[in-house]
Amino acid sequence: KELKPAALLQPIQKRKQFKDFRPHLKDIKSSYFISFASAELVGSFRFRNSALNSTVFANSMEQELAALRGGEDAYIEEPLDDLVMDEREIQLLPQSDSNRTAGAGTDTEIELNDEDKIRGWVRLDDDNMHQLKPADVLEIRYNGMPHTILIERVTTTADKTVATAFHYGWHRAVKTVVREEFLLSGRRYCRLLLFSKSCCYPSEVVLQRAESRLNDRNYDRMQSNSGQFARWCKTIDSTHLDTVLVPIYLSDQHPIHQVKENDHMNLKFGWSTIHGEVKEVKDLDDTGNLLTVLVAEDDWKKSKVQSINKSGEEFNADTVLKSRRSQLPQTYQARLAEKANVIKDLAFRSPKSSKDVAQIVVSCSQSEDETYWLQSLLNGRASPNSNRIEQVKARDLRPGDIICSGKTHRAVLRVQLGSSSQQIKLETLQYSIDDAENVSEHREIKYIIGNRESEAKLVVHNDVKENCSLYGGGSKRPFDIYTRVKKPSCLKRGSIVSFKKKKDSGMYTRAVVLENPKVISEATGEYELDLAMYEYTEFRVNPWKTSHEIVRRSVSFKVEDELFEVSYKVPAERHFPPDQVVSRAKSRIGERQFDLQWNSSKDFARWCSIRHASNREQCCVPIESAAQLLDFGKGHIKFTKSLGVYTHDVLLMESHRTDGCSDIVRVRIYENNAPYRKVRMEPLDFSSTDIIRRVQHPSLDVEPSASRLDEIQDCTFLNSDDDFKGSVGKGGSKVTDKDFCFWLRTVWSREGLRGVQSLFGTELTKIKDSCESLQFEDGVTKSDLRRWDHIVLKRRVHGVEKDVHFVITDWDPAQCSRQGVTYEFGAEREDKGFKEFNGFLRIATANSIEKVVHNCEPDWEKIDARFREFQGVESYDLFNNNCEHFVNFLIYGRRTSLQLMSRGTILVRIPSGISSISSRVIEFVEVFSRVLAAGSKLGRVTFVVSWVASVVAVISSGVETVLLHRRRIRTGMPVNEFRQRILNAWLTPVPGMAIAYLKACRNP
Repeated sequence: KELKPAALLQPIQKRKQFKDFRPHLKDIKSSYFISFASAELVGSFRFRNSALNSTVFANSMEQELAALRGGEDAYIEEPLDDLVMDEREIQLLPQSDSNRTAGAGTDTEIELNDEDKIRGWVRLDDDNMHQLKPADVLEIRYNGMPHTILIERVTTTADKTVATAFHYGWHRAVKTVVREEFLLSGRRYCRLLLFSKSCCYPSEVVLQRAESRLNDRNYDRMQSNSGQFARWCKTIDSTHLDTVLVPIYLSDQHPIHQVKENDHMNLKFGWSTIHGEVKEVKDLDDTGNLLTVLVAEDDWKKSKVQSINKSGEEFNADTVLKSRRSQLPQTYQARLAEKANVIKDLAFRSPKSSKDVAQIVVSCSQSEDETYWLQSLLNGRASPNSNRIEQVKARDLRPGDIICSGKTHRAVLRVQLGSSSQQIKLETLQYSIDDAENVSEHREIKYIIGNRESEAKLVVHNDVKENCSLYGGGSKRPFDIYTRVKKPSCLKRGSIVSFKKKKDSGMYTRAVVLENPKVISEATGEYELDLAMYEYTEFRVNPWKTSHEIVRRSVSFKVEDELFEVSYKVPAERHFPPDQVVSRAKSRIGERQFDLQWNSSKDFARWCSIRHASNREQCCVPIESAAQLLDFGKGHIKFTKSLGVYTHDVLLMESHRTDGCSDIVRVRIYENNAPYRKVRMEPLDFSSTDIIRRVQHPSLDVEPSASRLDEIQDCTFLNSDDDFKGSVGKGGSKVTDKDFCFWLRTVWSREGLRGVQSLFGTELTKIKDSCESLQFEDGVTKSDLRRWDHIVLKRRVHGVEKDVHFVITDWDPAQCSRQGVTYEFGAEREDKGFKEFNGFLRIATANSIEKVVHNCEPDWEKIDARFREFQGVESYDLFNNNCEHFVNFLIYGRRTSLQLMSRGTILVRIPSGISSISSRVIEFVEVFSRVLAAGSKLGRVTFVVSWVASVVAVISSGVETVLLHRRRIRTGMPVNEFRQRILNAWLTPVPGMAIAYLKACRNP
């Protein structure tokens, strides 16, 4: 009675007696509240805490009303989901309220600073909440825990801000994607999560993706939680959850989704399930919908599902057939063809009798329409025209008769003359398995979905083209098709072949044909193929790598040899053109990452030939020379550090040849790293306290042009094996400011850019030795200075005062303007962050650099846009934002580090290995103790240690399972590879636990 008609019921204030249960009621109109007594209202809600009853609820409401009268702040900090409404209350909730002003945010953007960009979120308060927009992602408190929601719309009034959002909420004690309203005003914890604009879908698409997952009940803390749901809707990423099954109905009476064209569904046929795409939807009134669905021909054949199909067959006119004679009038028989077209290719969820289907087909009256036919077939209603089976000759059959042959009953649609006067051709309709050959890869079937079919589910794909099996997507490896090569002309450039390296070996290997076959001798049938293939090498260049390597080899064959051409059963648009197949194969020549399970010759050939989700995402290939780096051009590269323990990842944007330097490449690189020394032009402003020291050099015969310095300005000189100052390392280039100024005076003045070679290797050592014997002139005044003088001044470098070497490049005594060039850090200290590197890179040793070949060609425009958005931001975190995280973010829009995950897996396996070794030692001690009859105490010790070792192995395998889950989520690991790795992780501890258990049973 205290509530006014337009008032809103505020959330209950947090009380001491409510420790675990804090209900949150939102926007319930007073008319709805008054229609129930307090106890009835409590009964209409389902509470997850049984301690709350109607009496406690009523007492709490009295306290709340008293607080409202007293003007106290009655709302709590965060929305809570302990209170979940039944469907009837969901239906009663109004869609809009007269007290609110509907809106979708403003056109102004929320102001962001560098700190917000680094941490990836900005705090929201009452001053900037009105700037929220649809498709924004918020992090709030939900049940006391951080929770992510996706905003659909924002409603702002003078006193509050309410957001309607999609999120994983509660429905009948099940985490479900729901649409819910949240009161944002007054929250102490509310954050707007930030995403790179180049990685996000448009707002309309984001909301469509969110709405498509309404009623999704696939919540999983590891791979489908609230944060991952919001990112799935918001960002473009191939590693998102690829397929989600979403129930169409909230319950038997409340549909959430309306099936429409281009929706994807999993159709149930008894024990079989077939994936299909809806092409047409027809409403069948109260029965449901008739769907025309596109399915894969292979899936249809394998499932052996029965359907209504047509067939034609010729009989001799005198052939006697068992049949049930039709009682249909002659005028109605013509309608059978029309009916056959309607129900043709119709399949049912539950198997039906062909006899019943045939009787329903021929038992129609003039008043029946298309909907009635389908309802009769679905419900099995039929009025048999005749139950008596007669022996009838083929010439005497007429439309409407039912031919009985074993368990199959066929309804005759048409009778006509066959190929001769003594042949009768019958066109029949039957309910059976359709064995007719279909040259197409797909077929259309019809399926009836009931209005209250609670098990009906939509299939929501992250990317239809990449994740749907109808289009050749999905992580399941495609089927291989083998064709015996009978002559060399069958092969061409870009073909995939399979053969035995040794005739007596049972192992086949696959290879890519790089050039058209070359016939050696037509008489003997011998020909030669230029192949890219995995081959075992006799020595290991890197002791940490496997000894199998992808090489280019010419292999001779004869016509009678067992050589097979391999093709893949995928749509034609997924096959790469021959030139692209060859270029992809050549890009991986030199790779040494062979793995019999995950990266064998089969995986290499498939990676080169087709675009598929099971392809390896990244492949590392050593670079042994500057020429190979120039051929690579631009892309992802790794610098091997500390004996291969870790790598430094960068993105090579440009690479150019340096004249006169065969092993030096001029590069431009994007990276997340510490700053480097670089060539800097700096005005020289002398104060009265400056102490100037001049280095004594021979006078220059010819003064170089200062404009030539632009060629090396802002450049760094780096060896590929120099330690980068990342998480580990001693710091950047070996060239110092002293070395550079000496080189500028002595080498560059004569040779120009050709002299860059002197700043590397043994030449740099000579320069350093020469610098040790330099003579300095003290007491120099600024009036004594001349152009190209080499001087030493005290300057602030990287936040520290130190002696800095300069070469004066511009001198004007009249204007007192001077400018010098040096090779040092900037004046202020800089931390690790997103930087652009320009300079000269020398390939010092083989295998110090690896190029990373990606499965998909990077989008360089997006890469530039993402880098410019974060350029200069100083942020480095070994576990969350290291150099590899940064490169993968630029390429894919996600932050992942494969080496960090793999090193974590190795560390996890150390305890498992220790426990395995200890168990072997324990078994030996146990046997030894029995021989020596050492007594029962030693037996108890070995028993206890065996259990401890087994438990440690189980814990290690559990942690490895978690790491594999994270790797699968972040990198899109194929399902079959993930399952096999999980199996391998648990192979050791499970037998160990079993042995320990048997020991316990034997020796308690």
